[in-house]
Amino acid sequence: MGCDLNLNSERSWQRFCSARVSKPGIFFVPDRLTGTHALLYTRRLIANPPPCLGATSPMPQILTIVLLTLMLLCQTGQAQDHPALSLENLQRRLQQLSGDEASQQAAREALTRAITHLQAATADQAALLTLEKRVSDAPATLASRQQALTTLKKQPSEKHIADTSLNKLEQRLTTAEVALAALHQSLNEATTELVGTQTRPERVQAEIRQNQNRLSAISETLNAQGADASKPVEEQRLALLAEKQSLESRNRLLRKELSANNVLRELTRLERDLLSEKINRQEAEIALLQKRVNEGRREASEKTIASLWIDTGDAGDSALLRKENAVNRALSEKLLETTDRLNALTQRSLAVSQQVETLKQSEQALKELVSVLEGSLVLAKILHEQRGSLPEITIASNLSEDIAELRMYQFEVGQQLDAVADPEIYADTLLEEHPQQALQPRIRQQLINIARSRIELIEQLNQELNALLNESINLQLSQLELERTARELRGKLDEQLFWIPSNRPVTGSWLLAVPGQLATQVSNIPWGKIATPVFYALAAHWAYFLPLLLFWAILAARRRWLTHTLRNLNRNVGFVRRDSQWNTPLAIGIHFLYAAPIGLLGATAGIILNNDNRGENPAIGLALIEMALIWMVFYTAYRLLHHRGVAEHHFRWSESTTRFLRRKTVAIGLTSLLLVATATLARQHASALSDDVLGILALSAGYALLTVLLPKLAWYRETSDRLSALRWITGALLAIVPLGLFIAVMFGYYYTALVLTTSLLGSLCLLIVWRILEATLVRGLALAGQRLAYQRMLKKHENTLRDGADSTEIVEEPVLNIDQINQQSLRLMRLALWGIFLVSLYLIWVDLLGVFSYLDNVILYQYASGSGEAQELIPISLQDVLGALLIVVISLMLARNIPGLLEVLFLSRLRLAQGSAYAITTLLSYVIFSIGFIATLGALGVSWNKLQWLVAALSVGLGFGLQEIFANFVSGLIILFEKPVRIGDVVTIGNLSGTVSRIRIRATTITDFDRKEIIVPNKVFVTDQLINWSLSDTVTRVTVKIGVAYGSDLATTRQLLYRVAKENPRVLSDPEPMVFFLSFGASTLDHELRIHVRELADRNPVIDEINRRIDELFREHDIEIAFNQLDVHVRTIDGGKEQALTGNPPQSPPPEPA
Repeated sequence: MGCDLNLNSERSWQRFCSARVSKPGIFFVPDRLTGTHALLYTRRLIANPPPCLGATSPMPQILTIVLLTLMLLCQTGQAQDHPALSLENLQRRLQQLSGDEASQQAAREALTRAITHLQAATADQAALLTLEKRVSDAPATLASRQQALTTLKKQPSEKHIADTSLNKLEQRLTTAEVALAALHQSLNEATTELVGTQTRPERVQAEIRQNQNRLSAISETLNAQGADASKPVEEQRLALLAEKQSLESRNRLLRKELSANNVLRELTRLERDLLSEKINRQEAEIALLQKRVNEGRREASEKTIASLWIDTGDAGDSALLRKENAVNRALSEKLLETTDRLNALTQRSLAVSQQVETLKQSEQALKELVSVLEGSLVLAKILHEQRGSLPEITIASNLSEDIAELRMYQFEVGQQLDAVADPEIYADTLLEEHPQQALQPRIRQQLINIARSRIELIEQLNQELNALLNESINLQLSQLELERTARELRGKLDEQLFWIPSNRPVTGSWLLAVPGQLATQVSNIPWGKIATPVFYALAAHWAYFLPLLLFWAILAARRRWLTHTLRNLNRNVGFVRRDSQWNTPLAIGIHFLYAAPIGLLGATAGIILNNDNRGENPAIGLALIEMALIWMVFYTAYRLLHHRGVAEHHFRWSESTTRFLRRKTVAIGLTSLLLVATATLARQHASALSDDVLGILALSAGYALLTVLLPKLAWYRETSDRLSALRWITGALLAIVPLGLFIAVMFGYYYTALVLTTSLLGSLCLLIVWRILEATLVRGLALAGQRLAYQRMLKKHENTLRDGADSTEIVEEPVLNIDQINQQSLRLMRLALWGIFLVSLYLIWVDLLGVFSYLDNVILYQYASGSGEAQELIPISLQDVLGALLIVVISLMLARNIPGLLEVLFLSRLRLAQGSAYAITTLLSYVIFSIGFIATLGALGVSWNKLQWLVAALSVGLGFGLQEIFANFVSGLIILFEKPVRIGDVVTIGNLSGTVSRIRIRATTITDFDRKEIIVPNKVFVTDQLINWSLSDTVTRVTVKIGVAYGSDLATTRQLLYRVAKENPRVLSDPEPMVFFLSFGASTLDHELRIHVRELADRNPVIDEINRRIDELFREHDIEIAFNQLDVHVRTIDGGKEQALTGNPPQSPPPEPA
C-alpha cells in the first residue's frame, strides 16, 4: 500500500484523489512519511477530499482511520529506517562520547552537526505549518484589511481633542509618539517583506537547485558507505541523514513560499497601505496634540500674568510704583516670549526626533533589504531611490549661543529673585532710597504686593527657562544624533551601492540588443525639455558673462604683448645675468591665461545652471564645472609642450619628448572630457542606470582608450636603454586601473565605475600639476646653483686681475646643468612636494574611503584569542589583509627613505664621527622594518604568544644550521655599535686592502685600489686581525730608505734629506721629519727618512715626490746612491796568473804576431 506520494506535489495529490478503492478502507499512502507529513496530509484531506470518498461516504470515520493509519505508519517507518535519528538519541550519544582521540573528536563534531540539522528541520516544519495557516486564512485576512483600510480612509483626518489638563495632553502626546515609532517599525518590516516577495521566485529557485545538488551528493555518499560501517562512520552517516532531512524540510518550505508568493505579496501590500494610512493619521494626531499643548502653555502663562497683574493694584501717580510695575511688565512679556520660544523649540525638536526615528528605521530596513535582496539588481534600484529620498539636514548653528544666553539670563533672573526674596525689606529699602514716597502709607503696601507678584513671575519664568534650556539641549543632542545617523546611513548606502552590481553583465545577447536600445534611449531623450530650461537660466543671468567678455577683450588686445613677453622669457632662460627664477612661473601663467577663456566660460555657465533647479540644469551645470577644470589642466599642459615652448626652453626636455607628450596630452584630454561628462550626468540619474546604454558605451570606450594611452607615458624612452623598475611599475599601474574599471563595467558594476571616474580623473590632473610644479622648482634650484658657480667664477677672475694676471673675457653659455643642484635642497623640495601631493590625493579620495569599510564584512578566517571561558574567535577580514599589505609597503618605503631624510635634515648638521651617521640610519631602518613586521603580524592576528615557541625553535635552528649566517648578522650589529670599521675607512685584512663602501646585515663591501668590489663576511672583521688605517686618526708615517755609497759625506746627506722633507707640502711639520743612519750595508750606507702625511691617499704621491727630489739633489751635490757591486777574480791555468773580472765586458786578447 504505497505510492511514494509527495505532499506538496499537485500531480501526486491528483493521483491520490483519482485513485480508486480496490477494497473498502484501503488508500494509497506515501511510503516515507513523518509525523508532520501525516498532519499536513490529513489537513489536505479535510480541505480537499478525494472523489474516492464519495459524497455518501462516512467522512468522520474514514478520516479518523486515515489519520491513525498515517500516524502508525509514520512511527513504524521512522523506527525501521532511522532508529537513532532523533534529538534525544543524538544528544544521548553525544554525552556518551569521552576522550580526546581524533576519532572521538570527529564523532562529536558529526553528532553536533546532526543535532543542528534536526533543529533546523524542526524550525522549517513549524514555519511550514505557520505558512499553511497564513495562506488558508489569507482570504479572510485580505477582506478584513481591505475593510479596515476603507473604514480608516472614510474617517476624518483630524480627531477632536477633548478639553483636558496640560499634563494629560503631554502624557497623551508621549504615548502617541511611542505608537508612531512602533508603526514605523512595522511599516519597515512590511516594506522589506514586500520587496522580498518581488525577488522571491529567483532566490527560491536558486536555493532549491542548490539544495537538490546537495541532496544528490548526500545520497551518493550514503550509498558509498554501505550498511556495515564502523562506529566513526556511523556518526558521519547520522549527520548526513540529518542534513538530508533538513534540506528536504527546507525545500518543502521553499516550494510552499513559491506557490503562495502572490497571496503573500497581496497580504503584505495591504498591510503596508494600512500601516501608511495609520502613520499619516498618527502624525496628524501628534501635530494636533502638540498644537493643543502649545496653546495650553500659552494660556497658562497668560492666566498667571493676568492674575498677578490684578494683585499689583493701581500705580497711581507714584513714579516709584510705575517703575516697579514696568519691571513686572517686562518680566511678564519675557515669560510670554519664553513660552512661545519653548513651543517653537518643541515643534522643532519633535520634527528632528521624527527624522531621527525615520532614519533609524531606514537603517534597520537597509540591513533587512540587503539580506533579502543580496545579489539582485532590484536592490541597486531600491538603494538609489532610498539615497535620493534622504532628507536635507538643516542644523541650527546658533543653539550653543542661545543656550549660553539662557544661562546668563537665568543668572540675572536669579539675582532679581534674591533682591525681592523678602518683600517687606525690599519695600523699605526702596522707600529709604526715595524718602518723598514714604509719606504715603499705601505706597509701602503696594510695593510689597509688587514684590510678591514679581517673585511668582520670576518663579514661573524660571520654570519656563528651565524647560526652554532643557529643550534646547535636547534639540542640540537630537540634531547631533540626526547628523550622525544621516551620515552613517548615507555612508552605508554609498558602501552598498559601491559593492553591488547596478546592471546586468555585458553578454553577447546584450551586445546584439545594443543598436535597438541605443536608438530607443536617444529617441527618448527630451532634447527640447532639456535645452529650454538651460537657455532661460543662462539668459536670466546674462550679467554674469559681462566680466568674462571684458576679460576676453583685454586678452585679445594684449595678445601680441603676451606673445612678445613669452618669447623674451624663453630667450633669457640659461643666461645667468638675464635669467630669473620667476621666468618659468610667468611663462606658465601666460599659457594659463590662454587656456582661461573657454574654461571660465564653462565654469560660469556651470555655476549658473547648478544653482538653477529647473529640469536637468543642476546635472548639466555640475558636468560643465568639472569639464572646465579638466580643460584648464590639459590645455595648459598642451601649450607648455609646444615646440620651443616652456618644456623645451625651461625644463630642457628634448623635442622628441615634447612632441610625443603633446600628442598623448590631446588624446588623454579629450578622453577625460568624455569620461567626466558621462560620469557626472549618469550619477545624477542613478535610478536609471540599468537602461543607460549610451553611458555604458561611452565609459567603456573611454577606459579602453586610457588603458592604451596612459602606460605609454611612463614607458616612453628616447633611447634603447632599459626601463627602471619604478617606471615599469608606474606604467603597469596606469594600465591596470582603467582596465580594471573597464572590466567592472563589463561585469555590471557600472555605478562603481562612475563613482571612481571623478576621483581617478582628479588624481590624473593632480599628477600633471605636480609634475609641472616639480619641474619648475628643479629649474629654480638649478638656476640658483648656476648663479652660485657664476659668482665664484667672477670672484676668481677678480682675484686674478688683482694679482696682475692677464685678463680674459668671460663668456656665458646657456647651459642648464642640473647636476650642480644642491642635493639636500633637492631632497627637501621633493619631500615637500610629495607631502602636498599626498594631502591633495587624500582630499580627492576622502569621500570614497568610507566605502572600503565594506571589505571588513568579507571574513577570510578566524583565530582564537584568550583562554578558557574568555576565549573568543576574532575574525580576519579582507580589509585586515589589505591593511597588512599597506603596512608592509609603508614600512619598506619608510625604511628606505626616512634614514636618508634624517641624514639630510639633522645628522648632516651635527658634528658626528665618521661613519656614525651611517650606523644611525642603518639601525633606524632595521627598527622601522622590525616594527612594520610586528604590526603586519598583529594585523593578521598573529600575536607574540603564538610566535614565541616558533622563535625559540628558529633560534635553535639558527644555532646549528644557520650559525654562520647568524654569526655574520650579530657581527654586523657589533660593527655598527662598536664601529671598528666605518664607511670610508681604509682597512687591511690579510692580503686584502681597500676602502669600506657598504655595511650590510650579512657582509661588508670593500672597494680595493683596482676599483673592484669585494664582499667580506662580517664575522671576519670581528674574529680576524684587522688593520684600520683611519680609525681614530688619518695621519700615517711614511718611511723612505736610501743607501749612499761608501765615502759619501754623511753630514751633507743628512741635510739634503731634511731639506727634501721640509720642501714637500704633503709632509707634516708635526710630527717633525726624522733622518737616521741605521747601518753599514754590504755596498751602502743605509739611511731612513721618516715623515708623516695627513691622509692615507698622500702616501704614494709623497714617496714619488720625495724620491724624485732626492735623486735631483744628490746629483747636484755629487752624492752617489750606491747599488750592489760584485768583484770576481778568475784564476787561469795558462801562466798561473789571475785576471779580475769586472762588470765591463772582457776585452779580446791581442792578436798573436805572425
